[in-house]
Amino acid sequence: KTVKPSSDATQPTVDPHLYYDLLNKTGLITLPVNRNWVQQLADPRKIPGMILAALLISLGAPFWYNILKDLIGLRSTVAKKDDSQRAQRQATQAGSNGAESETTAAVAAPAWLHGERGDLAAVG
Repeated sequence: KTVKPSSDATQPTVDPHLYYDLLNKTGLITLPVNRNWVQQLADPRKIPGMILAALLISLGAPFWYNILKDLIGLRSTVAKKDDSQRAQRQATQAGSNGAESETTAAVAAPAWLHGERGDLAAVG
């Protein structure tokens, strides 16, 4: 790496041209770092990507804000669904262990014992 001294003597900065060159050589991103950048943009393979980028940017910030909000809402909806499925499983486990639950009902269990628990004696 080539390190250039910065105006602040304690914090050196890394030359960004090394990264630009790496991206250009691998063909991932072509950045206009030299004088023939207009010729680089004339490559017809780049036109669909430029059109797609322009269309996505033209949708604007409100559109992307709503999309992200919906994705976050989807996550909370999935979490609520998981909670309801967990409650159903706990209810069916309590119903299948009816005889055991009647004998243990007399002994009050602490709150941290309620809920889903795995078989601690399981090996495998």
